[in-house]
Order: sequence, then C-alpha cells, then structure tokens
Amino acid sequence: MTRGEWIVKAPKSYAGDRYVNYPSFVIEKFLKLPTDTVDMNPNTLTTLFGNLLKKLEIPHFRFHDLRHYNASVQHALGIPDAYIMQSGGWGNDSVLKEVYRHTLPDMEDKMNKIAIDYFESMQHEMQHET
Repeated sequence: MTRGEWIVKAPKSYAGDRYVNYPSFVIEKFLKLPTDTVDMNPNTLTTLFGNLLKKLEIPHFRFHDLRHYNASVQHALGIPDAYIMQSGGWGNDSVLKEVYRHTLPDMEDKMNKIAIDYFESMQHEMQHET
C-alpha cells in the first residue's frame, strides 16, 4: 500500500489462489463482523497481532508463523502432503518439506509411543510364537 492505495497482485503460483477452510468457531466470529473485509494493511496487522500476543502474555511469533504451525499440525495428524500443499498453497512438496513441516513438541511423545508400542507388540507376538 502506497499513500493509501491498495496494490492487488496475483498469487506467486496457481496453487496460491485457493479457498481456505476454517473451523466453525472461527466462522462464527467472522459472521459477527460488520463487513466481510478487513481494512488493514500488512503493517497494521503485524502491529495489532504483536500487541495481542503481549496482552495475552504469549511469546512473540510472526503472524506468518501460523502458516508453518498449520502445516505442522496437519502433518502430525497424518494428513497426506498433497492435501497440506493444497490448503497451504504450495505448488510442490519441496518447500513444504524444507520450510513448513516441523515436528511439534507436544506430538513428539505421542509419536514415540506409537513406535514403541508397535515394537513392543511385535516382541510380545514373537514371545507367544516360541
């Protein structure tokens, strides 16, 4: 935005042009707004988001990091990469894998337990076969 004028640009790729699905509790909040547009430029959004984090005493992170988090949660839930790529607007999985797919600390124990349980069940089955 320059001097009050919006600059509208196409997404970086065809994959970037997408519809975004939201949970019902978010949609309910949107429906309570007086309009379906938000009159903020990126700097205003960044500032207000940072102020909200401070008010709620949440450690600082960038608004864009929510995109990383969403991809990481979807991955941890076992959603195939193709669907994560579609929802995130990535044209190929290299960017998704290199930049956006992270492990989640609260899921690490759960995933380790799945692996341990699997190997323990194999060992239990082998004991019963002998």
